Amino acid sequence: MTHTDRDKLIREHVDAARRVARKIARGLRDPALREDVEAAALVGLAEAAHRYDPQNGEPFFAFAVKRVRGAAVDELRRVQVLTRREREHARRIEDAMAAVEARSGDPANTNEVADELGMHVDRLRELQARVARRAAVPYDDAVGHASTADECPAERIDRKRALARLHRALDDLARRDREVIAMYYDRSMSLREIGARLGVSESRVCQLRGRAERALRRALLERQAQPPANAGQTQAAAPAAGRAIRAAR
Repeated sequence: MTHTDRDKLIREHVDAARRVARKIARGLRDPALREDVEAAALVGLAEAAHRYDPQNGEPFFAFAVKRVRGAAVDELRRVQVLTRREREHARRIEDAMAAVEARSGDPANTNEVADELGMHVDRLRELQARVARRAAVPYDDAVGHASTADECPAERIDRKRALARLHRALDDLARRDREVIAMYYDRSMSLREIGARLGVSESRVCQLRGRAERALRRALLERQAQPPANAGQTQAAAPAAGRAIRAAR
């Protein structure tokens, strides 16, 4: 498939991916958390488009919906299991890791992060363990297929803008963040396998993945006020997203 073909697949199924995410996140009261789940679903949709092979005979969304659901459910688990205070702790830990790594150029270890935060190592490990835990989340398997036949011009423009932001945000991620996103979503590698590839522990992979997903969401939100100048830019974004996904290969 060409980049244009994949771009078209994503455009045609953005609304379906959003509906899946909204069903999964319907119990969340905080609109920001619902948006996080929706953004994760769009990442899953883009990854599915880059893995899809039409020669297998399976309709695209039947193939993609598993990845869309998985990404949305994983994000729901992450936000549901944590209280607001725990989410604040998670952000502080990630910021400290980023600060240490920016100075040293190497992955931060627990002692360095604890020093950066000014807390005891045991306390940091306790917080990391709490943040890393996941809760089982039920979700509705009934998903309708998207149709754009009745879509109004304003909706089409909104969908194209969202797609372009997603592609550009993927391309803007740091190299390691792109690697983690690609290995987890594109290659369906386990945390253990990713850790072995990167030479870090499973808990560190979990932290890296959370950081990568948050970076992608931030990029999406930052770009929300920067729509593409024309439809041609939307099509041109597909190769950029492809480069981001292929960077880890």
